[in-house]
Amino acid sequence: MKHLSARSALWCLLAILSACATQPQHIPDQTSWHNARASLEAFDEWLMRGKLAVRTPSTSESVNLSWQQQGNLAELELSGPLGAGATRITADERWLLIDAGDDQQRYDITATDVIEARLGWPLPVTALPFWVRGVPAPGDLPAELDTNNGELSGFVQDGWTVSYSGWQQQANLKLPTRVTLTNGTVTARLLIRDWQAGRGQ
Repeated sequence: MKHLSARSALWCLLAILSACATQPQHIPDQTSWHNARASLEAFDEWLMRGKLAVRTPSTSESVNLSWQQQGNLAELELSGPLGAGATRITADERWLLIDAGDDQQRYDITATDVIEARLGWPLPVTALPFWVRGVPAPGDLPAELDTNNGELSGFVQDGWTVSYSGWQQQANLKLPTRVTLTNGTVTARLLIRDWQAGRGQ
């Protein structure tokens, strides 16, 4: 597997962070799931570290990822081995600020058509900040639930199949450690090594 190029890594994260308004979702009425969902949605200050790998028919790439979330503000660092090709991305509800060495740019976060055109293939442009926490993004969708313990094992949203295969306890929450996203011939795998509440270290 070759390492993600600076350009590919940049647009991968741009697509992931883009967001737009959506409607409340309807999930089967299971008390344990509703309780877990409310806690996960309220968990909006965290540090997550791991690796993102993307596979398409023509490429297979990976990047190290550090994601700090503080409410609506996201600060991400992505890089190859030993910090090669490091890129910093800061995003709020309106703007994406990208610092890739001597290449610094700002984008309207709602310009999802521009982002997808640059990337050349689709990624979930509204939902990953929810999906990484183990909760669907707002919207009307079918959900497959693990009824034994209230964990969400998988669902389909915005044309993507989202599957969870690992969990980590963080205070009173169970947070995902393995998330797989598939859409046609595109597969993205997020392997999360560490969750920390608040700003972390």
